[in-house]
Amino acid sequence: MTDAERIARAFHETYEDLAPKHGWETQERSRKDWNEVPPENKALMLAVVQTLLDKGIIVTEAPLRDALEAIDIRLRSWGAAHDPFEMKTELGHMVVEALNKAT
Repeated sequence: MTDAERIARAFHETYEDLAPKHGWETQERSRKDWNEVPPENKALMLAVVQTLLDKGIIVTEAPLRDALEAIDIRLRSWGAAHDPFEMKTELGHMVVEALNKAT
């Protein structure tokens, strides 16, 4: 399942759950389990979420998790004799790069 699918499904399920609690009645044809949502409706929700992901409005944790893993691997590869200033500089660049990829 892609990030867009996971988010669209969670949005749909949460929306349907919360709507009545806020005095809102959703359309009967879309008031269904995600797997039964009409294909046109599902395609629209997926397109909206994918657009928001592409614009960086919604950011998933995957890029940051990957960056943290890369930083951890890099830290483990450094020995005690590694120059602390060089380590801080390289780690700083890695963090900035990770944040740029995430947004």
